[in-house]
Amino acid sequence: KVAELRADHLKGGGELADRTRDGYAADARRVAAAGGDPMTLAGTYASFRKLRAACVWKAREDLRECLARADRARKKGGTGDIEALCIYDEQLPEIECRLTFLASLKFDPAKVARRDKTHMQRHKLGRLPVDWISRVHANTRNGKYGEAVAVGILIPIRPEEISNRVRVKIDDTGALLFEVKG
Repeated sequence: KVAELRADHLKGGGELADRTRDGYAADARRVAAAGGDPMTLAGTYASFRKLRAACVWKAREDLRECLARADRARKKGGTGDIEALCIYDEQLPEIECRLTFLASLKFDPAKVARRDKTHMQRHKLGRLPVDWISRVHANTRNGKYGEAVAVGILIPIRPEEISNRVRVKIDDTGALLFEVKG
């Protein structure tokens, strides 16, 4: 079984560049934290392939480490063969299961949780709760910038314009008039 795993998963493949290795390690940790399925984090086919490649790399690294530890144990002599067999029995089935799962995993667009990547302000505001303005006002009302936030809620202006270019007037009917320079 060990020879079969070596032949199937550890042939060829040289060293990775440092940035690639670090990126794979980070992606593999993210997938492991999410339950071990790259499909849960993938938003596109390209990101799925990248995450799956990172997980395969990590499983192969784990296989290399397991086999190296078992080889070191065998070379010690004495009870080293028994220790190597224990390492094989404890770790190889889990690694083989991961490699088999990742090899059989296919991209399924129906399972992908698409994320909205729009940069349009109207779409971003559409995803906010209905009462977001009153929440912002309630949270900042008594603070240092409460008045500036209130003005920003009433009229769409930039923070710089609030500090330098806004004049607030009350006309004869009691309506507020905002004059924004620029």
